[in-house]
Amino acid sequence: MKRSPFVSVWQLVLLFSAARLSNGLLLPADSLHALSLPELLLVILFEDMLLLLFLLPTCHAFSRTPPKLFGTRFFKQATGFGLLLLYALVLLLDMTQFTDFAEKTVKAEFSVSGLTVLVLATAMFAAFHGIQALCRTATVVAVFAIGSVVLFALLLLPQMNTLHFPPATISEPSGLISIALQELPRTAEVVAIGALYPHIKGDVTKGCHYFVVLNTVVSVLICVTVTGVLGDFSAFTAYPYYAALNVVHLGVLPRMDMVITALWLGTFFIRFSLFFWLFIDRFCHLFGTKRKLPAALCIGVIIVLFLIGFKGGVTAALWDEITVVYGLALVLFGLVLPIGRLIRRKS
Repeated sequence: MKRSPFVSVWQLVLLFSAARLSNGLLLPADSLHALSLPELLLVILFEDMLLLLFLLPTCHAFSRTPPKLFGTRFFKQATGFGLLLLYALVLLLDMTQFTDFAEKTVKAEFSVSGLTVLVLATAMFAAFHGIQALCRTATVVAVFAIGSVVLFALLLLPQMNTLHFPPATISEPSGLISIALQELPRTAEVVAIGALYPHIKGDVTKGCHYFVVLNTVVSVLICVTVTGVLGDFSAFTAYPYYAALNVVHLGVLPRMDMVITALWLGTFFIRFSLFFWLFIDRFCHLFGTKRKLPAALCIGVIIVLFLIGFKGGVTAALWDEITVVYGLALVLFGLVLPIGRLIRRKS
């Protein structure tokens, strides 16, 4: 049976869901523990509404015309280099997060350097096999990851304490919006739509709606599990969901640390491989070459040098500055340029 050269909309949904979970499993907002349940739901809903606001202009901009950047040749090149740098930034931040997680959780059982080399090698291997193979792998990983989040929530339900949730009040809207905006820059899916569009068969706009709804449900389950099990203690641990699954002993799953580690490694592999492929794809477009090895070696050397230069980890101040840059880049590539493309198409 001949494989289709395209990926389905549902494969796209599960690809994005797996990539998003690599952040969601480790990084619920630091201030979520202080929110009541209605406030928690409002923050997650507002964050995902903003995510949809970024996704829809990109979908409409590429829906009826060839997925090429608009404007002069110089503008196309400048935009292409901007995307290339943004993909590289995502890869660097993700690898920083990976090494930090490994240092704090599995360092005693595994070599962090060995795991880093393994991730780079497997991501390169996946990127070389193309987006279709990556989407098929993401389908399996996403189904397993989402099913695990649901299962963990059900298993931990008896351990959740309603007293861990503050009284059901609604704070000032500005405070809730601020928390949602802090989380939004961690979502990089919006900059991938344009590059993936030629490979997708089906209604991508509808797929984006499915992705946002699925992300909302999973985010609610993760945050409710963390707050219900840990309470205020979630503010004092680097990875609250990991800690929530480890403070409770479940007879059916005695090694919860290994389960959540495997779960996160699978989703991280999908996200990292996706942006590795995006970097190679954009590199080949910019430099007019079909050879992927130079692009892979380029980003591999950049990542290694970055890890050597920031061996002690990225400081909080530098992380805040990177987040601002990343947020502005998302606004530019996920909102401003697609809207400009729509205006140009109608003129």
